[in-house]
Amino acid sequence: MLTRFANGHHHVTCAKVASLIQMVLIGFSSVIGVIMPSIMSTQIPRFLPTPTNVTYRRGQLATLRCSVDKLGTKFVVWRKASDPNPLTVGREKFADDPYIGVSHQATNWNLIIKNVQPRHAGVYECQVSSVHQLIRHIMLRVVDNTVKKNVLTISGSSSVTRGSAISLMCNSSGGDSRSRDINWYKEGTKIYSNRDNRILTTKYTSADKVTVSSLRIENSRLEDGGVYVCRTPNKASITIDVKVHNSSGTTVNGTFVKREEHKAGSEQAYRGDNNLFESSADNANDIQIPGIEPTQTTNGQISNSQFTPQLPCFLLLFYLLIYSTEHL
Repeated sequence: MLTRFANGHHHVTCAKVASLIQMVLIGFSSVIGVIMPSIMSTQIPRFLPTPTNVTYRRGQLATLRCSVDKLGTKFVVWRKASDPNPLTVGREKFADDPYIGVSHQATNWNLIIKNVQPRHAGVYECQVSSVHQLIRHIMLRVVDNTVKKNVLTISGSSSVTRGSAISLMCNSSGGDSRSRDINWYKEGTKIYSNRDNRILTTKYTSADKVTVSSLRIENSRLEDGGVYVCRTPNKASITIDVKVHNSSGTTVNGTFVKREEHKAGSEQAYRGDNNLFESSADNANDIQIPGIEPTQTTNGQISNSQFTPQLPCFLLLFYLLIYSTEHL
């Protein structure tokens, strides 16, 4: 009876131990199932966010960024998608191109291309040497550095009378938006609109990307004369020399002439055109006055304007009186 009880008790005890071991194994397996993937996942490299599409101008320093977290003992490999040969492996360079290199700092493994040229354009791959397929593609575009030259034109009043308005206009076309900006200068000083609106500057850009700037100075003074400069931020400039005169006048063939001088010159030109300095007489050849030498013109007539008196006026009258008496 005791033996049977003992055997039965022993049987019960072994069953409990086996059940306990089974429970422990199941629990351990559960723990291993949870922990192991976490351990494994912490060892797998991953890419951090970086630009995958970049554009540079010819001659610039191009940087293709690739950032890898949890790299461990693995390597970052750069290659061009169209070429099976690597450009760099880790810190080592394999490319024949002297302008290509790699820059490493912390998690960053950036491909550097100095003096980038159109031939460098294309798709690049940043790879991690791992059994897992870890590849990041970066598109590089290289644009020509040719920029349309900035063109400036200037127009306006180059000669004005004191008190009248000076009106200048400058146009800027071509180049980029920044180079088309315009500012006015005089003697190295930038010109701004003032509060009393005697000096006013305006600026606008047309639909065809031409910037137009105007400068207007009301009630001009003598000190407003000088060289005015229309200049862009990239130092392109054009000038105009403005003269402010103290009296009224006009501009003839680019030269300022006072109004009185211009009027006298015009009258003389008018008189010359109408032959007011020349006259003729039908009987001029019949007149012979002692002491006076007549001059013939090209048509044989005597020009009274060419008489040269050799005697006093009273003697001239005396000879004319005698001549008239003899012919009566």
